[in-house]
Amino acid sequence: MTDPEAEVGTAAEVGAAAAALVSAFGAHDVAGYFGSFSADASFLFYTTPRLLESRAAWEEEWRAWEANGFRVLSCVSAEPRVQLLTADVAIFTHRVGTRYRDADGDSYGNAADVHLACGPDVGYVRVAGDCDDSNPTIHPGAAEICDG
Repeated sequence: MTDPEAEVGTAAEVGAAAAALVSAFGAHDVAGYFGSFSADASFLFYTTPRLLESRAAWEEEWRAWEANGFRVLSCVSAEPRVQLLTADVAIFTHRVGTRYRDADGDSYGNAADVHLACGPDVGYVRVAGDCDDSNPTIHPGAAEICDG
């Protein structure tokens, strides 16, 4: 039988490690972030169509995202949850938000310019769908203008 107090201590340790990981992630401290994982850790993201079976696979995916403009602006973990599976295996889940760059200030962002963020970031919005992010009069719901 497992000692409940030992589990609480382990859950607290995992929670502290997760907080450090989120802090490194939010600062775009790539070395600190990936240093938080063991080499054989696996990762599953709803935006990635496959299981990433190692830290190296996740690092490769991250580099591909960065090549396409991905950059973490900030992060504050919401609804963190630690599930202890064994003495040395835990699952950490939490919620984060996505922001879209809004270059023209019309409150609609460009879906091709996505950043992961959890706090308010000037110039980024929660709503994508702007087909011309250089013109604030063009966005979903804007009045149609017939010009010829």
